[in-house]
Amino acid sequence: MRFFVFCLILGLAAAAPKSKPTFRRGLNRIVGGTEASPGEFPYQLSFQDISFGFAFHFCGASIYNENWAICAGHCVQGEDMNNPDYLQVAAGEHDLDANEGNEQTVILSKIIQHEDYNGFTISNDISLLQFSQPLTFNSYVGPIALPAQGHSATGDCVCTGWGALTEGGSSPSTLQKVTVPIVSDADCRAAYGESEIEDSMICAGVPEGGKDACQGDSGGPLACSDTGSTYLAGIVSWGYGCARPDYPGVYCEVAYFVDWVLANAVTTMKIFVLCLLVAGALAAPKSKPMFRRGLNKIVGGTDATAGEIPYQLSFQDTSFGFAFHFCGASIYNENYAICAGHCVQGEDMNSPDYLRVVAGELDRGVNEGTEQKITLSKIIQHEDYNPFTISNDISLLQLTQPLEFNDYVQPIALPAMGHAASGECIVSGWGTTSSGGSSPSVLQKVGVNIVSDEECRDAYGESEIDDSMICAAAPGKDSCQGDSGGPLACSDTGSTYLAGIVSWGRGCAKPNYPGVYCEVAYFVDWVEANAV
Repeated sequence: MRFFVFCLILGLAAAAPKSKPTFRRGLNRIVGGTEASPGEFPYQLSFQDISFGFAFHFCGASIYNENWAICAGHCVQGEDMNNPDYLQVAAGEHDLDANEGNEQTVILSKIIQHEDYNGFTISNDISLLQFSQPLTFNSYVGPIALPAQGHSATGDCVCTGWGALTEGGSSPSTLQKVTVPIVSDADCRAAYGESEIEDSMICAGVPEGGKDACQGDSGGPLACSDTGSTYLAGIVSWGYGCARPDYPGVYCEVAYFVDWVLANAVTTMKIFVLCLLVAGALAAPKSKPMFRRGLNKIVGGTDATAGEIPYQLSFQDTSFGFAFHFCGASIYNENYAICAGHCVQGEDMNSPDYLRVVAGELDRGVNEGTEQKITLSKIIQHEDYNPFTISNDISLLQLTQPLEFNDYVQPIALPAMGHAASGECIVSGWGTTSSGGSSPSVLQKVGVNIVSDEECRDAYGESEIDDSMICAAAPGKDSCQGDSGGPLACSDTGSTYLAGIVSWGRGCAKPNYPGVYCEVAYFVDWVEANAV
């Protein structure tokens, strides 16, 4: 009943947060800060994804030595740890929009995420980024020291990153800095709850709010100088809101992990690495490249027409002050949508009011009058979703108000439980019409053929394709990571139904590597039991 829901909302508003808002994809924000000068923070890195054909800045990081950087564990969650050649760091960066001649961009060769990182509690939120070639140190590029193991930081510290000067303000491209004092563990636990702040975390902020690092600055440095010299005290991790009074920013406490860094940030002999690379090139892939943040890509597709795919949704994040499209989804009924499990990993399942879906969308760059934009009220991720094997990669998105069905907005049927799809199917999403091409804003569609489990296992390896997955491919045609969560629609039964959810794949439309989808027929009973 509405009165009961209203009471729940009031209760939540009055209570301290019970979950940790984690890293949200996208832009940086330093609130209450000022512009840094070139070379003032030579240890600052911009962590970037280049898989879209341009450099997409999504996290910060800090230079440890010429071969390694230190970052947050959550920034690398779901990345290809052993083959991260689509990721790079930019050192000596000041203005992201200008080439000032001081920049050094280096591709990653390896990522080491802390083995005890927990995406739900955000514990042990640290990772190491290995460079494919060493940095050259100069006045604009240099390392930051580590504290002694177990050292307790005190006093004023400096947090840096690229982003807006005020919450909700414009986002300059120049590096920002903000000074925040260390907050005691006792005060931080009083704000967030005793169990939320672990010994491996450190907090900083002013009680009245107004100064902070926010989600997009994740992975970046909190630098302190209470020892007489500057050292890396914290890694931007999480927080409640952005520069809110009484809620300090929460950082991974580096002093807790000094021994771990020293044990792991070691450079292997080049000849051994070369042998590994040759062996890797000859072998079938052993890991699953997962969803990468950002833009969509349908390769080999064509423009859809208005209302042709009425079940298609654009899944968007509005927390940046604009609508950032990051996944697709499908309309199940007027109150629920079906999406991939990995698209919602790390989101606030019970209060996702910063996320929305857009139905009736064709051209995302134009308001055509057919769109319906609805915020989410709840997310249900499959309880057995596994981000490492990408098993059970399905979720449900509950809408705050029902969709109105018309010629442009319609649900898609589910298959019978256990039904085996066959023949040609249609996958849809927004993105480039050719690999590496430009990105039109118009919805794309592409025809792909169902591939047998046997053929798919031959391509990826017997253990990689489980019974909850289905594969599809056609020469030169594919959906890529950014189309995650979107529909694979088949019609072998005589009517259109949702056969798959875009999940993962090796590369993009690569020969002999079909796209891998969550097989909806495996989860019909789960959907019907939860979408109530």
